Amino acid sequence: MRIWVSGAAGFIGRATVAALRARRDDVVAVVRDPARAEHLIGRGVELVTDDLSSTDRLAVSLAGCDGAIHLAGSYRVGIRPAERPQMYDANVAAVERVLDAATTSGVPRIVHVSTINHSATAAGEFLTRRIGGIPPTAS
Repeated sequence: MRIWVSGAAGFIGRATVAALRARRDDVVAVVRDPARAEHLIGRGVELVTDDLSSTDRLAVSLAGCDGAIHLAGSYRVGIRPAERPQMYDANVAAVERVLDAATTSGVPRIVHVSTINHSATAAGEFLTRRIGGIPPTAS
């Protein structure tokens, strides 16, 4: 199988790529910073540098894949309000772009691993939003 993996240089991504290669799957390893992906060179993976900002570019790297595993994201507690748009883009909008590109490319299976939230206040309180008109449940 040919599997596309975002966040391939990260903690979970590194282990995921290793497990896929151990199964002899072909891997398209997508990383934001190729300097963090030196461990992938010579491991039989196709290394793609991408910041996940372009649906069209993502569709090209997803073309011909049997599955996609989207692991890329960002999580930091106590961010400044000015940083919230970047967190939203990394954890919500990028997911939408990956899903759109995978659909366009005909990828039949997608696994998405997410952070606990897309934004946090300076006090560490999690922000919530309504998704599909359903209010979040209180814990």
